[in-house]
Amino acid sequence: MEETYKFLKENTQVNYLSTINGDKPSCRPFGDPIMADGKI
Repeated sequence: MEETYKFLKENTQVNYLSTINGDKPSCRPFGDPIMADGKI
């Protein structure tokens, strides 16, 4: 997880989280990632 976090922090400016809302896709932008309890 630490390696993934480091990659995101150093190589991206805007990240996107894609999920499914019912039967429709949903995509939201977010800024800097953070680590909390070993999770991004």
